[in-house]
Amino acid sequence: MRKWKGVLLASLMLSLPVAVAGWFLVPRCDVTGAACHVLTSSSWYVFPLQVEIFANFLVQFRVLGDVQMWSVFMAFALPACVAMAYVWRTWGAVKFAAAYLVACVVMYFVAVQAMAWEMKPVPTTAEASQDDFATPHCVPVDKVPQEVTVEALLANPKRFEGRTVRVEGYYYNRFELSALYSSRVDPYASSEPAVWVTGIPVFNHFSDRHVGIVGVFTRSERGHGGVWPGALCALSVGVVP
Repeated sequence: MRKWKGVLLASLMLSLPVAVAGWFLVPRCDVTGAACHVLTSSSWYVFPLQVEIFANFLVQFRVLGDVQMWSVFMAFALPACVAMAYVWRTWGAVKFAAAYLVACVVMYFVAVQAMAWEMKPVPTTAEASQDDFATPHCVPVDKVPQEVTVEALLANPKRFEGRTVRVEGYYYNRFELSALYSSRVDPYASSEPAVWVTGIPVFNHFSDRHVGIVGVFTRSERGHGGVWPGALCALSVGVVP
């Protein structure tokens, strides 16, 4: 019984550093991508080598600065390394696996809680129903759309934070690369700047076309890996001749 208490303690040592980070930092990131990504890959963040990836992940979302990244890596990786080595050497592979499983469950719970914090009702509009556009953060500061260009959003994203805008461009629905470009591109190979568009199933009908999107611009969502300067939380979309 005493040994199993040690396994439980070790599992907490494995999961606690990353769990604490996830609890406080994940809700500040793109919750639709970040928290779900942690949910599906919770076991990754238990291992010390993957902690560096988690630190880089936070940097990409600009939660941490470059200087802070290595302090995060050292703070999370060293306790995890010590705990893993201790459990493996003391109780062997079977009980190590049990401790690892408990750690994953803890991380799963933290990710669920982090995601639940950000769930908010989505306002309906004349153009779209809540069922069609169930996307968080789509709360406009103003109701009248402002005509802007993709280039303007990219050049000064801070200026348009929370604003309702209407943007014309070429939309490509490519899962992690779903974005609005100012001109036709190859979305699989292009590194051209673009405005990420929140993943909405109905947008499949508008992929590879010149469209006009009315939506709320936000810098709090930057797509998978935080590669975009901001996101367009779409309220309506239409094909432009």
